[in-house]
Amino acid sequence: MPVLNGIDMIKKIRDNDKEIPIILVSAIQDIDVIVLALQLNVSNFLKKPIIVSEVMKAVENVSKLLFAGNYLKEQREKKIRELERKEEYNSYQEDLAFSK
Repeated sequence: MPVLNGIDMIKKIRDNDKEIPIILVSAIQDIDVIVLALQLNVSNFLKKPIIVSEVMKAVENVSKLLFAGNYLKEQREKKIRELERKEEYNSYQEDLAFSK
């Protein structure tokens, strides 16, 4: 990379977004770099030269994680809305009971 190396770029991305999936592609096999990448929550690490099937599999896995994460978030938000409606109804029932 002309201005930043891969790890520095990942750090910049993580400053803005802690959750976005990142697939690191590198010829470096230094264990310290790999450990640092894992600490930065890299989704996958591919070594150069890249193999198309490995890239496709990595993208597929990241896609599945994104879809699962979005589904869980939607379900959690749905449950919260249901609980809020239930709480509002319970409060309404209590108000009715105490107003008699």
